[in-house]
Amino acid sequence: MTNNALTLIADTNLFFECKKLEDLPWDEFGVDTITILLTRPVLDEIDKHKSGTGRTRKRALEIFGRVRVMLKSGSNSLVIQKDGPRVLLQLSIGLQVDPEISPHIDTTKNDDRLVGILSEAIKTDPDGNYRLFTHDSGPAATAGDFELPFKFIDDHWLRDDPPTPAERKVSELQTKLSQYQDQEPKITVKLDGYPSAEGPVVLDCQSARALSTDQIETLVLELKSRFPMQTDFAVPPDCASNPDVTIEPPGKEAIEIYQNTQYPEWIAACTNYFKTLHEQFTRPPSSAELVYRMTNAGSRPSIQTRVSFHTDGDFWFKRHLAHDDEIDDDDQELAEKPLQVPPRLPVSPRAPMPKRVIKPKPESAPKAALRLKGTDIAQFGALKGMLPMQSEMARIVRKQKEMRRFADPLSLNQTALEMPQVFRNPAIHSLISARPPKRDPEAFYYVDWPSDMPVESGALTCDLWRHQSRAQLFDLEIHADTGSRKGGSLSIEVHAENLTQPVTLRTKLIVSENEVDTYAEAQKLIENLRH
Repeated sequence: MTNNALTLIADTNLFFECKKLEDLPWDEFGVDTITILLTRPVLDEIDKHKSGTGRTRKRALEIFGRVRVMLKSGSNSLVIQKDGPRVLLQLSIGLQVDPEISPHIDTTKNDDRLVGILSEAIKTDPDGNYRLFTHDSGPAATAGDFELPFKFIDDHWLRDDPPTPAERKVSELQTKLSQYQDQEPKITVKLDGYPSAEGPVVLDCQSARALSTDQIETLVLELKSRFPMQTDFAVPPDCASNPDVTIEPPGKEAIEIYQNTQYPEWIAACTNYFKTLHEQFTRPPSSAELVYRMTNAGSRPSIQTRVSFHTDGDFWFKRHLAHDDEIDDDDQELAEKPLQVPPRLPVSPRAPMPKRVIKPKPESAPKAALRLKGTDIAQFGALKGMLPMQSEMARIVRKQKEMRRFADPLSLNQTALEMPQVFRNPAIHSLISARPPKRDPEAFYYVDWPSDMPVESGALTCDLWRHQSRAQLFDLEIHADTGSRKGGSLSIEVHAENLTQPVTLRTKLIVSENEVDTYAEAQKLIENLRH
C-alpha cells in the first residue's frame, strides 16, 4: 500500500443504500487514509428522512447521531476505522459550489451541487486527491462532462434488499416452528467410527480374470522346464561301495507307471488347475459392521418412537445378535467365514528310485524271552495295550455321572446350591418359565425382524424413550450381493408421536473392487512348488 490519501465527496446513497461504514471493504482503494466529506447537500437529504419510516429513517437518525457527536465534541471529524486503511468521516458544511460551472448545472438538485462542490474543492486544493463517490449514474455523468474524477460504489457494497411481505411471513413461520420444536425431543443419529454419518462406507471385493489358452500353455511349459520328467534310471557306479548292500535299479513296471500315467496325469491336473485358478482369487464383497448412536438431548421424552432402516441398491443387512441368542458370536463368525485355503498346485510325482537290498546274515540261536516276576515281556506289552481302553471307559463313566447330576433338579450339586430356594422346586420353576416376559416401556424392541435372516428393511419401537438418557446403539452388519459393483445407501428414519418432522439420515455405501493378476499369481505358485 502506498503512502497516499484519498478524499471522497460522498453521495447520499453511501449512507442510505450501503452497508454500515464500519463494515465496508475500504482496503479495496489501496491507500493509507480515506476521508469521507459530509457536505451540505447530503445533510439536507438526511434531514428530510429523519421524519420518515422504516430503514431509511433509521439510517438518517444514525448519521445525524454521528453529526451530533462531532458538534458536541467540537471536532469536525470522526474515526470510522483506525487502520488498514484509516477512515475518517469529516463534516464539511462550508464547501461551496464552483461559480464557474454554476451556470451550467441545476443547483436546486443535490446531485449537481455535489459536482459543483467537487470542482471547487479541486481548485482550492490542487494537490488533493478528490473523487465523487456515488452509486448513481446521473451525478457521475455530470462529473464526466466537466472532466472531474469520480468513483462508482460497487454493488457488493450495497446492503441487502429489505424482505418482501412473503419473506417476512416465512420468517415468522420459521420462528414459530422453532418454538414448537423446542418443546419436542431433540433426536440425533451418529455413526461410530466414521467422520460423518453420511459415509461413505466401503465394502471391499476381489476379482480375477481367467487365464487365456496361450497363458496356460506358457505356464505348463515353464512347469515342465522346472520339473522335467525323469528318463535316466541307471544306478550310479559309486553307489555299490558296501559289499553287504546291493543297489538295484527300479523295475520296468514302476518306470512305465511313472512316465505313462503319473507324470502325464500331474501335467493334466496342473493344466486344469490353471483353468480355474482365477476362482481362487475371487472374493465377494466384504461385510461392514455399522454402529449407529442415537441420543435424545431435548427436554421432552420421545413418545411411541419408531426407528426404521432401509437399504437400496444391491445391499442387505442383518441385525446384531443379542448375547442371549442361541448362537454364540464366535461360532456364528466361524460358520459364516469358512477357512480360506491358499492356492497350491498339485505336488509333482516322484520318479522311481533304486532299491537298496541288504544281504541277510546267518541266523543265531534264539534267546529266551525276558521275564519280569513271572510275566514275560510279551504279556506285559499286551496288558499295557489295554490301558488306553480302560482310561476311555473311565472317562465315559465320569461323563455319565455328571449328566445325571445336572439332569436331576433336586441333586445337591453346585448349580442347585447357587439357585434361590424358590427355583429349586421344579413345579414352581416350570410355572415361572411359562409366564410371558413383561414388556419394558422404556426399551427398544424389534418389529418382525428375525435375527438370523438377511433383510432390506427393519424397524424397532419404544413406547417411552426418556430424554437425557443414555445413548441407544443399533448394531447392523451390512452386506452386498455377490457380483455387485454398484453403490447404494442405508436410510434411517426416526418417527415419534410428539415429533413434528422425522429425523432422517442416509449413509452412502460403496463396493470397491481390487483386481488380482492371475498370471502373476500362477508364476508364484510354480516358483514355490517343491517335489
